[in-house]
Amino acid sequence: MALRVGGAPRRAVSCAEAGPLLDEALGLWRGDAYGEWGPGSWADGEIARLDELLLMAHELAMASSLGVGRPHEVVPTAEAHVRRHPLREEGWRLLALSLWATGRQGDALAALRRAAAVCAEELGLDLGARLVELERAILRSDLDVLSAAVPAPAPRARPSRWSNGHPREPYP
Repeated sequence: MALRVGGAPRRAVSCAEAGPLLDEALGLWRGDAYGEWGPGSWADGEIARLDELLLMAHELAMASSLGVGRPHEVVPTAEAHVRRHPLREEGWRLLALSLWATGRQGDALAALRRAAAVCAEELGLDLGARLVELERAILRSDLDVLSAAVPAPAPRARPSRWSNGHPREPYP
């Protein structure tokens, strides 16, 4: 999986490359954008733009963690993200993917149903196409969808119990 980052011209980078860049950028962020002027000032448009970019950076950071196979790290971050920003479908998608990738299929479906309830109650809308597709994939156990977002963990090499045809000490 590759993420698109950067200004013009944009380029695709791997999740492994994007993660540290996003972490560095997010680490530089301090406080509210134009906090000294606040809402109702000349800076409203720029505040909204920067706030949106910040949310997108957080979501890209979660996606890059999923893309390098660290769904356990994404679950608590995504849960906090959807609590703070319940109308952002990308946050719900990342939460459901990370739950599913950690073997919590029921929790992933419950998260998507919570997202549907929030969208219906707050906006009077149904879930977006990406979340509907994800819900169908979870219900069908379509692992192609999961593996496209979260690679399978690399198998660990286990040392052989045999050496030169003779058994070694048993594993502890």
